[in-house]
Amino acid sequence: MSRVVFFLIGCLLAVTAILKLWMLLTDPFADITAQTPRLLLWIAFYVEVALVAALLSRLDNATKWIMASLVFCAFGCFSLTRLLLGYASCGCTGAISVPPWASLVLNIAVIAVPINPMSKRLSESLESFFGLLGQDSLVKSISFGIAW
Repeated sequence: MSRVVFFLIGCLLAVTAILKLWMLLTDPFADITAQTPRLLLWIAFYVEVALVAALLSRLDNATKWIMASLVFCAFGCFSLTRLLLGYASCGCTGAISVPPWASLVLNIAVIAVPINPMSKRLSESLESFFGLLGQDSLVKSISFGIAW
């Protein structure tokens, strides 16, 4: 997998971690809002931050993919459990309600991206797109956000 894919997964995790942290710090009833124990929310936050740091580090791609796969497999099991129990939200993005089925599909997609034969073409096209913009990561982030 390319650096761009790891960057995008890291951005996704950073956003969910920030939303979760915001809920934990501002909502005294965060565990009731997310229907998840407060301790589990804190653990998920720290796991997300650690994985973001690992994905943006200079570790080799195989290690990054194994770490991301393990974390997203655990998140997928949590989402599947919430789906089977009939919860309206997965509780993974803080106060923003995301259906468990959507979270499950996203978790499976993140795990399956490197297995998909199209992922090499996707990562190559993303690399060439960002290569045209220059090497500045801020420019890459802003331009990708605008392009998205």
